[in-house]
Amino acid sequence: MQFFSNATEIKSVTPSGEFVGYASIFNNIDRQGDIIEVGAFKEMDLTHDGMIRVLHSHQPTKPIGKAKVTSDNQGLHVAGRLNLNVSEAKDMHALMMDHTVSSMSIGFDILPNGAAMKNGVRHLSALKLWEVSPVAFAANPEARIQSVKSAAACADIREFEAMVKSSLGLSNRQAKKLAAGGWQALIGDEPETEEERITERLDELTQLLRGGYERPI
Repeated sequence: MQFFSNATEIKSVTPSGEFVGYASIFNNIDRQGDIIEVGAFKEMDLTHDGMIRVLHSHQPTKPIGKAKVTSDNQGLHVAGRLNLNVSEAKDMHALMMDHTVSSMSIGFDILPNGAAMKNGVRHLSALKLWEVSPVAFAANPEARIQSVKSAAACADIREFEAMVKSSLGLSNRQAKKLAAGGWQALIGDEPETEEERITERLDELTQLLRGGYERPI
């Protein structure tokens, strides 16, 4: 099995341990000189419920959760959840919360005729995916964790408060203030898209909180 490590910066972690993002970006050369091509994931070793295992730093004896993975034109999209009943998952969750662990890596095998050298770069076109792992270091600067849980999906204002504290690096007082003023504003209008609304609202509210935002007229 080989490993491919991407710079999937974790921007927020909720108490439930959910995360989403890209574990691999297609057509982007990493620091190891590899490119994973669009559609390269031909096979996946799935659990009975159609999920990929999440391991602790690629250790097969330490599964810490499961993730739904799908390929699109950008890369390998991952929507996972750590099993916080497992001690190693709790440890990893704590490290993700304080951004000590801020990346993901994938474990894979190259299928027959699935790799070719082109101009000194190894192009990977046929792979079997075995697992994804949170890791401390990364090789590909293009991939990003989008969020560990959508702000609009938070069950209540307290979960929203915990999410913005982690994702925006706020103090307890700042997070409470932002949640008090921002929760209803965030969920109270119709979005262009959910992602656009979340991003715009959080940017505005954070800048207002820090005194550096001037809303356009």
